[in-house]
Amino acid sequence: MSELWTFIVVGLTAGGAYALTAIGVVTIYRGSGVLNFAQGAIGMAGTYVFWEVYGDGAATHGLHPLERWPVGLAMVVGIGAGALIGLLVYVLVMYPLRNASELARVIATLGVLLIIQNIALLIYSSESAVIPRFLGHGSFSFFGAPFRFDSAIVLVVVIVLAIALTLLFRLTRLGLSATALQVQPVAASTLGISPHPVGIITWTLGGSLAASAGILVTPAIGLSPTQLTLLINYALAASLLGRFRNYGITVAAALAMGIAESVMIDFGVADWIRLSTPFVVILVALVAGGTAVPGRGFAESRLPRVSTGRLRPVQIAIWLGIATFLALGVGTGWSIAVANAAIAALVSIAIVIVTGYAGQISLATYAFMGIGALLGAHAAGTWGLGYPLTIVVGTLSGAIAGFLLGLPAIRVRGIDLTVATLGFGIVIANTVFISSTFIGNNGFDGIVVPSPTLFGLNVDPSRYPARFTILCLVVLVLVGIGAANLRRSAAGRRLLAVRANERGAAALGISVGGAKVAAFALGGAVAGLAGSLTVFRTRTVTFTNFDVFKSIFALVFTVVSGVGYVAGAIYSGIISTGGLISYLFVNLTSNIDIILAIASGVFVVQIMLQSPDGVIPLMSHQKAWVLQRLRLRRRTPAAAAQPQSAQPQRQAPAEPATIAAEPIRTGEVLLRVDGLSLQYGPVKAVDQVSLEVRQGEILGVIGPNGAGKTSLVDSITGFAGKAEGSIHLGGHEVSGWSIRRRARAGLGRTFQNLELFSDLSVRENLLAAHDRRSLAAYLSGWARPGSDRLTGSAAEAATLLGLDECLDSEIRTLPQGTQRLVAVARALAAKPHVLCLDEPAAGLDQAERDAMSRAIQLIVHRLGLGVLIIEHNIDVVAGLCDRLLVLDFGKVVAGGVPGDVLSSDIVRRAYLGESSEPHGAQPADFAEEARQ
Repeated sequence: MSELWTFIVVGLTAGGAYALTAIGVVTIYRGSGVLNFAQGAIGMAGTYVFWEVYGDGAATHGLHPLERWPVGLAMVVGIGAGALIGLLVYVLVMYPLRNASELARVIATLGVLLIIQNIALLIYSSESAVIPRFLGHGSFSFFGAPFRFDSAIVLVVVIVLAIALTLLFRLTRLGLSATALQVQPVAASTLGISPHPVGIITWTLGGSLAASAGILVTPAIGLSPTQLTLLINYALAASLLGRFRNYGITVAAALAMGIAESVMIDFGVADWIRLSTPFVVILVALVAGGTAVPGRGFAESRLPRVSTGRLRPVQIAIWLGIATFLALGVGTGWSIAVANAAIAALVSIAIVIVTGYAGQISLATYAFMGIGALLGAHAAGTWGLGYPLTIVVGTLSGAIAGFLLGLPAIRVRGIDLTVATLGFGIVIANTVFISSTFIGNNGFDGIVVPSPTLFGLNVDPSRYPARFTILCLVVLVLVGIGAANLRRSAAGRRLLAVRANERGAAALGISVGGAKVAAFALGGAVAGLAGSLTVFRTRTVTFTNFDVFKSIFALVFTVVSGVGYVAGAIYSGIISTGGLISYLFVNLTSNIDIILAIASGVFVVQIMLQSPDGVIPLMSHQKAWVLQRLRLRRRTPAAAAQPQSAQPQRQAPAEPATIAAEPIRTGEVLLRVDGLSLQYGPVKAVDQVSLEVRQGEILGVIGPNGAGKTSLVDSITGFAGKAEGSIHLGGHEVSGWSIRRRARAGLGRTFQNLELFSDLSVRENLLAAHDRRSLAAYLSGWARPGSDRLTGSAAEAATLLGLDECLDSEIRTLPQGTQRLVAVARALAAKPHVLCLDEPAAGLDQAERDAMSRAIQLIVHRLGLGVLIIEHNIDVVAGLCDRLLVLDFGKVVAGGVPGDVLSSDIVRRAYLGESSEPHGAQPADFAEEARQ
């Protein structure tokens, strides 16, 4: 027991290091909403400044101190350096990106990491030095276990900082302003709260905390540019458990990680288990606390633009010809550079699928690639299957790994998923890729493979580099064309719908979790294919290069190039390490890779500031601008004198005059709700509500704000989670059904805040709703993307609502009234039997409300649907609905025909906030009246 306690105490040292770094991560996130991957690098820079000016440390490390200062003063200088770097990063990078997407800001921090880490590598090399203790050389007994003074100081500092920062964010004006900016940024800005002072203070404080962590833990872990940077991995995991807000949980998690690691060392637990356990626990916690579909208040993150996926054969032929010329006619070095660029481009295509198409930020791409290389090498060398099967095995193994990692993505999203994939990459790199159990009897020496031969042709790059390069180019062209086809296919629209808005996609019957898993599997397959090609490059395959930093840098270069474009993936391959740009400067200096990495970091930051969508979209925009200017110059004077044609106007919805003079008779009951209740904590949002919706009927639900109207629709459509009562749709009890199953059974809906796929066109929104839900589409879409012509219910919805003239317009460019019509049309394209409309006329002027009312009437009479509509505009429900239901505090307080209900004193009292107790009637009576 005493030995175990000793290891627990020892574990507090490493845990303190993780906790200090994590506190800085949380502080910056709470102050600016940025997940700072450069936190460890900033700490490393401050630590090197400290050791430069501290005499003993500089002498030990072989450095040349500026002055031999006392330890206290040297610490002040080092911490000040970290604070200054944090301040500069905020002012020069993060403040200009304050309105950019979360992905763009994360990539910018990775660019900062590239710059700082490689400057340190250029100055100090990658070797780690053992640093002597400088905060006391003794120890004391802590309940029978020796506890070093410097470790105790770290622990005390961690606890004091956690308490102080908790109080800062809870009690001070600065902290409350930071919280307001995080929770409700728009409302905070209307109150005059500026994010600038908060950002300056939190980034400066975060930088000083990073430097403090590095300085205090260096004697325990050593000093090197990479060692301190890696602290961010455990810090992010601890911060994640604290939800990037709670300092107490964050510190406890970090200390627990350090203790668990130390105790497992004591018990002789295998390294792969010891290194994997913290991240497995975190992943389980995330999945358990996650949701399949985000809640009503979830803000979708804006991601970079996505290409149309249109193929340009002439451009493909030109670039392929250039690459072939470099492979065959210039020299061996250029040939290998083209092969390296092609393999890196394949990795980037995997990122385009996962992040660009599906919107899932993954840091595990090189883990998939390494798994493909590992099993591909075993197929070629250990199992003797030959090289054609090497590619097949590598691709399938990458797909399986991607599928498994994609499973947690069903319930995890955003930065939580990013950190989870980071942990997966770390675990694979630190266990599988260095273990003799997985690599074979050669261990670190790798797996020996025979000379590669494909269909009788030797493609060994050491003997026939041009052949190997042509093979890589052929694979790249096929995969690139397939990925572009996927973008235009039904499966691609499914992925883009999930990326744009998960709630909107789920309401159309799209399997949100299935789309995420498919994206990870497809991305893993492409990465595994790239890994299998690396097996060809050498006769002895090693796996130490498939680390998490390679995944980080691959994501960075792909996003900078254009993560939504296959052309961006090609560009990323060209500028990658070992690619064409790297080879162009290879003979200038021995440190060219480090210098190029620094330049790449600067390039990353600059592009994120100038064009967060990436280089390829920027070039496309500039090309379009130049062509437009040239066209304007070529216009004849006569043409120039003529007025420009007016922009096409959206057609108005069909007029009610086209409806039959006699009202359509209501038919069978399509939707029946009995005793529906929904409770959020102590509040009953919906309380014993019963209703029926018949074919050809419009049932209106009205009530004051907070009455439970949207909660009622959420409960009926499955978005509200567990609700009591029964729901029958077309005679089937659907209370236990998922959102997707209810939607596919014919229960459609719109949302109060639309939940459209704003970065897609109107056409693609309608097609996403109308497409068949087939798993095979994720494979067939690579070869047969299909047509984008509207047919069936999608075409009918567009025509009925007058949207034919704006089908190719992007949603975000349309006025509010048109967007609301698109929301209704998209719901209709999914062919519902019952349509729930959540405030379709909200925010519209009188003319737009009249047009919306006519459109809804037209829908009901033409298509014979049953409609349940929530609306605040009394004039809309009075002229539109066949029956009304009035809710107040979740209960039905009135029901019947609109004239009687709207003239009721009960309704007036509910809207005016007076007592809602009816005179001589009970809510149950009105519920029955509404059903009748």
